[in-house]
Amino acid sequence: MLIYPDSLISNLNRAYDNAVVLRESIGSEALSYIQMSVYDMENAAKSEVPLLELQQVLVNIHAFWGIIVSRHKTCH
Repeated sequence: MLIYPDSLISNLNRAYDNAVVLRESIGSEALSYIQMSVYDMENAAKSEVPLLELQQVLVNIHAFWGIIVSRHKTCH
């Protein structure tokens, strides 16, 4: 599979790499949502109906940001 540098999957892979480094700060649950997004994106590339997997990618990204915002509000 050809991956372009500015593609969504490329950026999700970078986000995952950053999340691994920041695991102590963001927590394992937030990291898992990024990991699931990467997994679902890879499944979408192989699927005959990729929109179902892509919808799950959006759900996971929103859940990730929900956790981050929630943690930020409790810190301040």
